[in-house]
Amino acid sequence: MTHLRIALTALALALIAGISQSADAGKSANAVKAPKPGSKAYAAMAKAYQASIAPVFEAKCFDCHSAKTHFPWYYRMPLAKSMIDLDIRKARKALDLNDGFPFTGVGTLADHLSALKDIAADGSMPPFRYTMIHWSAKLTKAEREMITAWVDGKLAPPPPPTKKK
Repeated sequence: MTHLRIALTALALALIAGISQSADAGKSANAVKAPKPGSKAYAAMAKAYQASIAPVFEAKCFDCHSAKTHFPWYYRMPLAKSMIDLDIRKARKALDLNDGFPFTGVGTLADHLSALKDIAADGSMPPFRYTMIHWSAKLTKAEREMITAWVDGKLAPPPPPTKKK
């Protein structure tokens, strides 16, 4: 019963406060030039994504930005269900991580990378109303720094595995 009371209180506070994603989404203060598909930089970015970034996104972003949503226990409540469904639709429209790198959604790869760099800088994702209940979903400082390094092309892909003799 305590969990239900906490969840309902958090949802009510989020509704009252009117917390939602910014209308300026997609307008980046950190414009990024994306590498061209087929280039060495693009291949290095794809490898680094698979090795280092994808696990972070799977743990912290997939509930809203993919078809692999793990619905919380309070999803069955009518008000919560409609809010969560709407958030997921908006999130996947903006940035869909289902197919890995490069991403799909509104905008170009450069737009997506710029938005990710902004998010890493300002900590705006996941949204506050989500992290009020899902504390472990918040990106750590190390994760935000790793995402920034990856977007900037400074996160090296891991070395190939060595063969044992």
